[in-house]
Amino acid sequence: MVQDSFNCRWLNLLPVWVPIMQDELFELQMQLSYQEDTIAQLNDVVTRQQQDIQRLTEALARLKKQFEEMVESETQEAPPPHY
Repeated sequence: MVQDSFNCRWLNLLPVWVPIMQDELFELQMQLSYQEDTIAQLNDVVTRQQQDIQRLTEALARLKKQFEEMVESETQEAPPPHY
């Protein structure tokens, strides 16, 4: 009997709770939408940064190779004549 009265009270509250729950559901959907947009924007930034890092790594490797070749060519040259 106590269970029946409890269920009836909850059923009486449904007309009040349904609009509230719909509003909360809408709010959660909006938050999810904003979060998905933010994640997509962050993903774009991370992708561009990774591409920049790759380009910089390749440029650094080229510079290192040029430097090593320059040092090697200087050491292979004849030493200057002594006075």
